[in-house]
Amino acid sequence: MTFQDQMTHLLAGSDVAPSQWLEYYKSMQPQVLKTEGKDDFKMPDLIRNPSPARTVELSLKFESETSELTDTGALCCKSGAKTGRSPKDKRIVDNIESRDNVWWGPVNIPLSTQSFMINRERAIDYLRSRDRLFVVDAFAGHDPEHRLSIRIICERAYHALFMRNMLIPATGKDL
Repeated sequence: MTFQDQMTHLLAGSDVAPSQWLEYYKSMQPQVLKTEGKDDFKMPDLIRNPSPARTVELSLKFESETSELTDTGALCCKSGAKTGRSPKDKRIVDNIESRDNVWWGPVNIPLSTQSFMINRERAIDYLRSRDRLFVVDAFAGHDPEHRLSIRIICERAYHALFMRNMLIPATGKDL
């Protein structure tokens, strides 16, 4: 399976098909997007829904400079200089569905569809450059009638572990 096929699979369920956003991006930013050689990228290893024990093991293996076990056996990770929330960095795409349903202001800042598409392409290019990616399939909300299916794609094992802890992991037929 090519990297493009895997990314298409990973991004399934988003509002915009990958073929649509890429064409849109090409039309908006032809001088920035360089398609030559994109298929030559080494495909990142995809680690899908690892168990907590496996995630800790991989964090210690691949992030040894920033991860360690405490004397109680908990994983302790140093996340760097930027810690905590950044509420002023949050953006919401301003479209027909969101326009009248969001309290716009200093925390809920509007983002144009064009900017979203450009940032999405940049994020995917970044993911393409990683050695490994973690995929966590989970749910937000316990009630099956109202819960949301969530797929997290991240580069750090401890991020995957954190998201698994914050959400309800998908299992069996839910995958």
